Amino acid sequence: MKKKTITIIMGLILLIIIFPFISDWYTEMTAPNRVLRVGEQTSEDRIDFVNDIEDENKITEYENLYDELEFSNEEQVPEGYPDFIIQVWHKQGYITGVINVWSENEEGIVIKPSAGLYAEPENSNKKVAKLTGQQLEKLKEIIE
Repeated sequence: MKKKTITIIMGLILLIIIFPFISDWYTEMTAPNRVLRVGEQTSEDRIDFVNDIEDENKITEYENLYDELEFSNEEQVPEGYPDFIIQVWHKQGYITGVINVWSENEEGIVIKPSAGLYAEPENSNKKVAKLTGQQLEKLKEIIE
């Protein structure tokens, strides 16, 4: 009886020790490679992510749209917070395709962050792009 109790206790201790490793491994193995995150800026230093898109086709569409944007060094910065913020989070721990989007009438303005964690390199002065009505509609379809 004593051996059985000791064996059970040792098994439980071993399980408690290895459970975090198994849990981390399982999470990493089942997590998507990329997630398109859509957020809303609610204050100067807060973004609430309201939509996580794991569909690889939509993420690829977004990346293609992002690559089509022609960024310039215009100083045009819209008033207020952006209508939405988009980022692609990668399983390996890095983030790409970060933009802040303002929609005005039938077009949009996109700004890459210039400060903070997601800022472009300092030598990159091209931070502003315009979205045509068609591009804005496509972007809205992707993030819905």
